[in-house]
Amino acid sequence: MVKSVKYFILMSLMLLGACDTQRHAVPLQIGTNLWPGYEPLYLADSLGYYSKNELRLVVLPSASEVIRSFKNRVINVAALTLDEALLLSETGVDIVIIQVADISHGADVIMANTEIDSFSQLSGKKVGLESTALGAYILSRALEINQLQLEDIQVVDLEIGEQEKAFTQSDVDAVVTFEPVKTHLKNHGANIIFDSSQIPGEVVDVLVVRKDLFVEKKDQLQHLVDGWYKGVHYLENNPDKAAEISGKHLGISAAEFKEALAGLVIPTREVNRQMIQEGQLQKTALKLKNVMLDHQLLSGGAVNISLPMSAELL
Repeated sequence: MVKSVKYFILMSLMLLGACDTQRHAVPLQIGTNLWPGYEPLYLADSLGYYSKNELRLVVLPSASEVIRSFKNRVINVAALTLDEALLLSETGVDIVIIQVADISHGADVIMANTEIDSFSQLSGKKVGLESTALGAYILSRALEINQLQLEDIQVVDLEIGEQEKAFTQSDVDAVVTFEPVKTHLKNHGANIIFDSSQIPGEVVDVLVVRKDLFVEKKDQLQHLVDGWYKGVHYLENNPDKAAEISGKHLGISAAEFKEALAGLVIPTREVNRQMIQEGQLQKTALKLKNVMLDHQLLSGGAVNISLPMSAELL
């Protein structure tokens, strides 16, 4: 009888261990497009701060593909702009924002050919942009600030990977874009005629996860967030080496990466916690939602959508 009890306890412990191993057997899939603000993730990965058994980073060709992969559950965590998170929530996907990655302050731009020096000269011209909320949002705000209407320009749908070719072949006169395409087009002589510093605090990148996984995979998500801040620490304390690693990852030089980074604010862990706990991020999301409703980037039925946020991992 005693032997049977011991055997039962031993088998139970082995099964519990097997269940724990199985729970972590499938790494979390973290999806991003190429963007300087997401580089702390890739720095952490390249420096060995992440366990391959816990998570995998997946670079996707565009923000559109990140959203599509998240909806189809190909990836578990997505790096999105706040407006894209609102659109995702509008479609009924139950998400939680776990941290702010960065705030764009000049890194997102509208660039035009050498004959166009100001935004007002876009009237009647072809403007290429990715078919995501961010491209439409930046364009709509630029039109509003410069007192133009959408009907004054010709919009051309262009995935981020198509923009450089379309621009250099003169298929479009301008594009709504970001790094690393921004640097590539600058090297072709393109002019910046609008950037996100003109709409401060409105272009925010966040990491989101499905609500069910937020509960089930908390240990792996904690590993993700902790590694992010190790990557930020390395970026701050080893700027030259970090720029070399990240520049190579983005396909630009170390100097160009440093320049791109100058157009971003990467909040500290404490600032991130404050933004979520004290409601600042919710206020930004509400303001963003109202602007998107005004410009019909969200449907009228989306008035009650919300973006759950948690500082639990910070």
